[in-house]
Amino acid sequence: MFARYCQLLCNLHVQNKNYTEAGLSLLKLVNTLEWEQSSSSFNNDKNKKSNQKKFQTASKENLLKKSIDYFNKGKSWELAIEQIQLLKNYYSENFNYSKLSHYLYKEAEFYNNIVTVDRFYATYFRVGYFGKGFEDEKYQGIKDQTFIYKGKELEKLPEFMDKLKVKYPKATYDVKDPTEEQKNGEGQYIQVCTVLPSSEDVILGKKISYKRSIPDKVLKHRMEGQVNVFVYSKPFRKTKIKSKNEFADLHIRNIYMIAENYFPTTCRRLKVNEIIIIEITPIQNGVNSIENKNEDLVSIITKYQIETIQNTNPFSMALNGVIDAAVNGGINMYVNAFLQDKYLKDYPSDENLVLKMKQLLVNQLYILNVGLSLHNRLCPDNFRPFHDKMKIQFDDMKEKLDSYLKDMKPDEIFK
Repeated sequence: MFARYCQLLCNLHVQNKNYTEAGLSLLKLVNTLEWEQSSSSFNNDKNKKSNQKKFQTASKENLLKKSIDYFNKGKSWELAIEQIQLLKNYYSENFNYSKLSHYLYKEAEFYNNIVTVDRFYATYFRVGYFGKGFEDEKYQGIKDQTFIYKGKELEKLPEFMDKLKVKYPKATYDVKDPTEEQKNGEGQYIQVCTVLPSSEDVILGKKISYKRSIPDKVLKHRMEGQVNVFVYSKPFRKTKIKSKNEFADLHIRNIYMIAENYFPTTCRRLKVNEIIIIEITPIQNGVNSIENKNEDLVSIITKYQIETIQNTNPFSMALNGVIDAAVNGGINMYVNAFLQDKYLKDYPSDENLVLKMKQLLVNQLYILNVGLSLHNRLCPDNFRPFHDKMKIQFDDMKEKLDSYLKDMKPDEIFK
């Protein structure tokens, strides 16, 4: 019965082109089977092995091969490599070098895919079901529950909502939190919004650092390939009167949701077990924004330092996006909001954050300088006027910031 269920689940996922989930469904069955015991000596003990063990071994091998094919189709090459390791061990122990060589080639192909093929990851959605309209038994206890749904690659919220509306045509849909009236009302109220992958380290405020030499595609998979924490953000203001500087009073409320399991799994929907809300002050929001931008810049600069890439357009746009925004008021907004003497008089407890913002700006100037030097060597002749314009804008940006960043040195960034 269990084997039949696993196969049916696999077939269902294949029909919907959820190939990674199809492979994981087969692994449920693989884990119930055992290999036939091998011997390192050449004797006739094989004849003594039971037919049941031989059948299990053949089934396990076949299912592993199928799961590898599905993981390959789903571009989940890391999972495919894990299953190849099981086959390699078995073939090696049984001196089946012909099959071993085949999967060694497969393994090499998948490793190459990991660092060369662009992968687009699934979009995730938060869906909450509220209202007495969900009390009917056919809805299987989803009332007042929140779930994370794994959408398709690059799926947009309207596309996902269209599928929900087919299943729940009478429901009211909104991205806002339900009111008490809606929760206790007679109808069906569905809260749905897009969420982003996150981690428990982010919730705890831990700094996640990786070696600069790790390829971007590997880092991307580490952050999005296996995840059970998701977040969406709500900007808000604590004062009714909007200030002239939007950065000065922009608070952020981050809502983190911890799911009952990790994606990918055999299901495309997981129940949310815990919700954690963290409020970010305007200056902390500014610090986070500058820090994230610095990390993005370091990432793309390192990429162009290590790899031979003909197309410099992404590099040019990354540098210009920061420099142009700074010249047109972006950095000045932070300076006017948080780096004036008046701010520390009003918020003395934020002294460390002010110092951190200054250090991040010093680092940004250094990073941009390194980036422009590299861009000067790489940019084609037809981009030379664009480069010269960026250099002039950078000098202007540096001059405006120097008075606030006196005697400060950048951190050691490019190691």
